[in-house]
Amino acid sequence: MRRLAAAVTVAIVGAGSLTACGGDEYCGKLQDYDDDTELAQANFRSQAGLQELHDVFVDLGKSAPDGLDDDYTLVIEGVRATKDGRADELDREAVASAYSAISDDARDRCDVDMG
Repeated sequence: MRRLAAAVTVAIVGAGSLTACGGDEYCGKLQDYDDDTELAQANFRSQAGLQELHDVFVDLGKSAPDGLDDDYTLVIEGVRATKDGRADELDREAVASAYSAISDDARDRCDVDMG
């Protein structure tokens, strides 16, 4: 997931509540993406890589805790805008803050380090 953190930074700057992780879908997805070696090798500066990054965050957002809905929306919009050549329209600070909230929650809730 550290690779995802770098990807969000590079992509944007450079161009019901769940309680415990246990076996819940969200934490499982986070762990699966963290373990995905192909994803770790993706070029997130390319259109294909940005699309893959977008798809990862959309997938995670579908099962994310309710309190992270707005954060996922901001990050997904940030990646989409970057992919579409509209990075200059982003509130980079808001997107970075949203990503930080997602990352902190992943660490605290699921013991996954997104960087």
